[in-house]
Amino acid sequence: MKVWLLKRINLIESRRYSIYPVMFAALSGVLVVSRFLEPTTLPELCLFKIITGLDCMFCGLTRAFHAISNGHIQVAINFHPLAPLAYLLVLFHLVLAGLRSFGIALPRTQLRVSPMQMFYATFAFFTAFWIIRNLVLILL
Repeated sequence: MKVWLLKRINLIESRRYSIYPVMFAALSGVLVVSRFLEPTTLPELCLFKIITGLDCMFCGLTRAFHAISNGHIQVAINFHPLAPLAYLLVLFHLVLAGLRSFGIALPRTQLRVSPMQMFYATFAFFTAFWIIRNLVLILL
């Protein structure tokens, strides 16, 4: 019984860490595509904007990532003011996923925040910013 349980725990641990190479590849792809893909050649894909005429909370991030990848930070901020923060988050998670892919674990910090709590906090921050941004556009 004990051996089976230990094998089961190891299997779960190996599955949990198998996501990091996929995450590393996906985030690398985002950065490479944002560097070379010209967003002005793409059709309008935001269903929310097509239906309502208002920006969604992520509208402008593709163009902003392209601008940051080409070294134009101010242009990126004009497209989406939270783009530098989002870009830094992508870089941060790319580095973490890369380290974890090679089995390098960083020492734990005293911060007791789960990844899901960080995700919810980031999503709430983007949502609040989006509401304020659209209210300003509607009222002006």
